[in-house]
Amino acid sequence: MNLILRGIQRLLFCRTWMSGGDVEQERGRVQGVLYMVTIFAVIPLAVALVLMTLFQRNSRQAGLVTLVLVCTMTGVVPAFHLSPLQLLLSLGAGGATALPVLTVLLPALLLYHLQRVTGSMQIVTQHIARLTSDRDLQVLLLVLGLSPFVEALCGFGVGIIVMSPCCSSYALTLSASQS
Repeated sequence: MNLILRGIQRLLFCRTWMSGGDVEQERGRVQGVLYMVTIFAVIPLAVALVLMTLFQRNSRQAGLVTLVLVCTMTGVVPAFHLSPLQLLLSLGAGGATALPVLTVLLPALLLYHLQRVTGSMQIVTQHIARLTSDRDLQVLLLVLGLSPFVEALCGFGVGIIVMSPCCSSYALTLSASQS
């Protein structure tokens, strides 16, 4: 990216020098344009973060608002201008990139909802609590025994996502049983 920006700067400087203009004034104008493009590029990320943190919107709503904002920016901001065909191709490429991620996360989401609806995680934690009374060993059985199984089912990195609610419910049942 830096190489492209330097190339654009050199092209504009050469054009200014050939026309007899002031190269230093052109350098300041190019720097201003680069700063403006950077600010416009950060706006969608900032909007998504503000929607999720300040307005407490879920990721689906923030993602849709950000998608509409980016599509609007491609038509309004000249530096990001895309034709409708280029925009559709870019959306398709983004969807194709997201597809492998979704193939990992959707089974994990399904497994989480199945656990929540059926109450199976509470049953598993109760059985582990019956197996041994040592808290450290119980946590190790959950983390080293059940988490790799969940990762084998759903994919890399998903085990901790599914096991976090289990561990939090386990901590709640431990504190309730101790009092």
